Amino acid sequence: MARDSNATKARLLDAAFSEFATYGIAGARVDRIAEAAQANKRLIYVYYGNKEQLFDAVLQRALETGSESVPFDADDLPRRCDRGRRCPAGRLAVPRTGPRSRPPPRRAVT
Repeated sequence: MARDSNATKARLLDAAFSEFATYGIAGARVDRIAEAAQANKRLIYVYYGNKEQLFDAVLQRALETGSESVPFDADDLPRRCDRGRRCPAGRLAVPRTGPRSRPPPRRAVT
């Protein structure tokens, strides 16, 4: 059977996602990830370097998958922007929350 490194990497990332979700980064074990992915443990180190870099790759993949699942339509920005106030050209409206900006420092009276 021919080896497919992309398929192996995908299996490792899937297994690592489940492992990190279940045990956290500190409790995750490379042995369990390799076993779940039906891959050699050595390949984790070849492809990702160490457990922390594997976690980074899992997180990066999850963020990319999440951002790809959110539809983006540039023509829809004006409607989304006009929620209570208009957006200046080229800027997005950001709702103001929390404390306002600090007042200027007081000057000593002489």
